[in-house]
Amino acid sequence: MSEAVDVANERHLKPWADLLSEFSISNSPLSPFIHQELLEHNHLFVNGEAIEGVGFTYEHPEVTPELLREQIEVAIAQGIFPPVLGGEQEESKN
Repeated sequence: MSEAVDVANERHLKPWADLLSEFSISNSPLSPFIHQELLEHNHLFVNGEAIEGVGFTYEHPEVTPELLREQIEVAIAQGIFPPVLGGEQEESKN
């Protein structure tokens, strides 16, 4: 597991840092870094039956590309995600 985490972090941290630098984002709460402890001995899936059993309903029961894009656009507007979606966001590059 240690090697897999090291490879993933090595593969993603530098490109993320480069993007932040390219778009002059000096501070972002978002990071591709993963701690090994988060992957070991933890379930990576929750089916939601228990919370649904007490009457909870999901506003968005399925993740869609449109919902993901919407959240990325919010993060771009907040200045915590590089504007790399294409279209008019690319024009805002510094």
